[in-house]
Amino acid sequence: MKPIATSGFWPELRWGELLLSPYFLIISLVMSVIAWRLPKWADAAGLSARRALDLFIATSVAGFIGARFLHIIWEEPAYYAEDPWRVLEVWRGGFVWMGGLLGGLAIGLAMLRRWREPIWTWLDFFAPVLALGYAGGRVACWAVGCCHGWVCEFGAQAWVLPSQGFAVFWELGLWWILRRQSANKFLIWMLGHGLGRMLMELLRGDPRGPTVIFGLHFSFVLALAMASLGMMGLLARRTKTSRH
Repeated sequence: MKPIATSGFWPELRWGELLLSPYFLIISLVMSVIAWRLPKWADAAGLSARRALDLFIATSVAGFIGARFLHIIWEEPAYYAEDPWRVLEVWRGGFVWMGGLLGGLAIGLAMLRRWREPIWTWLDFFAPVLALGYAGGRVACWAVGCCHGWVCEFGAQAWVLPSQGFAVFWELGLWWILRRQSANKFLIWMLGHGLGRMLMELLRGDPRGPTVIFGLHFSFVLALAMASLGMMGLLARRTKTSRH
């Protein structure tokens, strides 16, 4: 029985003899729209539009490198060890969102410390941006069919669970919530994204490298840590506020 695919509806893009992945086209469009709107969002928040764009560009580049690096060293080290030049074949895919998040955060925090900018103010500003960008990225996954879910059998038919679609709607809902918050946006995003990512990881059926503990993958463990830190941060701030 061949499973009926619920994703991968746009696996390739042809331009004459050139074959491209729509994944990068969708990601580029999402990033371009965010970059276009970012100065207006920064002005509305009373922040520097120029610094917002500088942070966006720097963290995007660092995130790209971090996402690629974690994929190489964790998910497919043997594949790249056979031919190290494959590391540069980014058009074939191979990125881990959590690696991108860690890489972007590292560079972003370093820049904010150097500028002596209020770190939490900027983290709260970028929280809805992260949610929107992640949702757009999962649309790209949905289009090309990567990061798919289990194969579920229903009588004589089998369906590939669209775990990417679940992630898109979850994160868009989180983005909608964050837009209506006035404080603690980044901690709320950490909690919400971590919970959503754990659910998505439990639904996924694609190969993602070795497990870490109890059959759980690295992304699940990182999502659990993220949700826990977000919850602890929110509780700590609530306790601090109640004392005052």
